[in-house]
Amino acid sequence: MKCVLITGLSGTGKSSLLRELSERGFRVVDTDFDGWRVPPDGSAPDSTVARPDWIWDGDRMRELLTEEVDGVLFVSGCVDNQGEFRDLFDEVILLSVPEQTVRERLSSRAADVYGGSPADLERELKLREEVEPLLRESATLELDTSGSLEVLADEVVGYISTSR
Repeated sequence: MKCVLITGLSGTGKSSLLRELSERGFRVVDTDFDGWRVPPDGSAPDSTVARPDWIWDGDRMRELLTEEVDGVLFVSGCVDNQGEFRDLFDEVILLSVPEQTVRERLSSRAADVYGGSPADLERELKLREEVEPLLRESATLELDTSGSLEVLADEVVGYISTSR
């Protein structure tokens, strides 16, 4: 199985891209949902929807990324411990957008959804300065998601089909 990490900060289009890839028949896992992330202190999660500071459940991620199945698996997420799993991904695709696009996308979210509050937006803008350069270092490809979702998905599928 080829494992591909789709990473990037909030508002870059990870979830939208995964939905499009799923519609095209690919296996996808959005680690923001369904218990893939846990509190960093090891306590039991109180929700299946992740909080911004939660990390990947190490045992569960290792099991997913080492399954013996055919095809391509796209996993999306951006968490503090993703570097621990870098060697289990064949490709890492970083999604990025200009700051103004992030502002527009996050400000259009409901206030009760992460990214929808002014405090969330400011946190994400700070992370762009601190975290995005680190993500860029481990990425095998960076794509700007300002354009069409269909074109973006075409680029991802084309890249994956020609990569090692």
